[in-house]
Amino acid sequence: MTGQPAPSVQAAVREAAATFGSRPAVGFAGSLQSFAETYERSLRLAGGLEALGYGPGSRIGILATNGPWFFELYFAVCETGMVELPLNLRFTPDELVAYLGHVRPEVLVVTAAQAGLARELQARVPGIRHLIGIGDGHGLEHDYERLLASVSPYERALRDPHELALVCATSGTSGHPKAVMHTQSTTAAGYRPMIDRFDFNEDSHFVTGLAMYFAPAYSGWTMSFIAGAQHTIMPAYDPVGYVELVEETGGTHAFLGPTPVYLIMDSGVDLRRLTGVRHLSMGGAPCDPGRLAALTAVLGERVVIQFGMTELGAGTSLIGPEYVAPGGELLPTHRSIGRPFDGLEVRIVDDDGVAMAHDGESAGELQLAGPVVTSGYLDNPYATQAAFDDGWFRTGDIASIDAMGNVFILDRKKDLIVSGGINVAPLEVERAITAHPGVLAAGVCGVPDPTYGEAIHAAVVRAPGATVTEGEIATWCAERLASVKKPRSIAFVAELPISSTGKLLRRELRRQFAASG
Repeated sequence: MTGQPAPSVQAAVREAAATFGSRPAVGFAGSLQSFAETYERSLRLAGGLEALGYGPGSRIGILATNGPWFFELYFAVCETGMVELPLNLRFTPDELVAYLGHVRPEVLVVTAAQAGLARELQARVPGIRHLIGIGDGHGLEHDYERLLASVSPYERALRDPHELALVCATSGTSGHPKAVMHTQSTTAAGYRPMIDRFDFNEDSHFVTGLAMYFAPAYSGWTMSFIAGAQHTIMPAYDPVGYVELVEETGGTHAFLGPTPVYLIMDSGVDLRRLTGVRHLSMGGAPCDPGRLAALTAVLGERVVIQFGMTELGAGTSLIGPEYVAPGGELLPTHRSIGRPFDGLEVRIVDDDGVAMAHDGESAGELQLAGPVVTSGYLDNPYATQAAFDDGWFRTGDIASIDAMGNVFILDRKKDLIVSGGINVAPLEVERAITAHPGVLAAGVCGVPDPTYGEAIHAAVVRAPGATVTEGEIATWCAERLASVKKPRSIAFVAELPISSTGKLLRRELRRQFAASG
């Protein structure tokens, strides 16, 4: 609201630490840290990084499995004006080298299992000066715990909340990851509406199974800390183990994507074991209606659908409406992604950029505006300019909006595939396949999949005289692409559907694959 100061993660974390003090905040692998201890450790980490010569604007990468260090590093960079770069563990070394060459970190904080990879990255990416290892046996030049112990904690002056604080990778239609910029203000602006929507308070217990390096995870665990809720971290997701952890800890809030929830359902676990959860939130990919109906038949309105983008706050924007009838059956609004929370504006526009009616029938590109929206992409002015329309962020989704404000996604203007909640650019997969000497051309698309939301399918045209097989293509892709980007099936075709202007018709490709699948 005009006249009010911009929200600050630094200030909110400091207030939470003072308010909740000795209450349990972060549980992990049998250990438990209080709010005051977690905050103090973040101040020590801030001082340790400063002692190594870093300050405002320094870029600190984190290549790590789940753990309290995600809390501590993010709070530390907000305290000092440094910038955190969470890195995707699913990236191949070559993908990481390309991305790091763009975002240019000076430090990598890594868990022991990633120590060897960190050394390789330091050798291949100019500018990485220090490696800080977490856990036993990492063998790196600096140890995380010793670094924290080497300095005394102290609070610094509050920083400008509009400073850059967080840079997260997101897939682009070009196939090259883009680096989304967020300030303390854009990440903090969405916390209060989410805290209110999900009834987060001191009696809440958040259990995370998502990889904490994903942007949407930041909204969950930072929000829980600010609200005074306890947080238990699962080191790596396991569907049965997750349910057991929720039961063991008395978890009240679970934020998962559709695929992790489907894996729980497929494991044979009795869903009634989750009835102690007040909110089971799913986001990151469309939900299968049949699966959703089976879930709500047991859990009712505990199930909430979220729509998020890395470009919006820490990844979350629209939050689903109440769409479950008293008997557990789905209401028509279950097909929507919900209504925007306070402070986020939505509109749909036609191809000329003219705003369209919110009548539930008109369809146009969904655009968003508000304090949670990114200012753009790091060192990429062209992508930043292309992403905005007179201050409105272009989502690339075709949608309609009804009179109640519910947003219904109808199609994707962009060609990104969302598999297991992960964005995959078809062009990147196509480039990998067509690099094979036995391939003339390739077209890649996503088709419905009951577990992953969408599966990656490839249509391949062999080069003249080539006898390349499906297995050879699969092996070729496995050596060049992260596992989430590999095609789940490959079909050899005589030709690809091409428009009169020579463009691949992905919609026709999707139609063909969906029909054959």
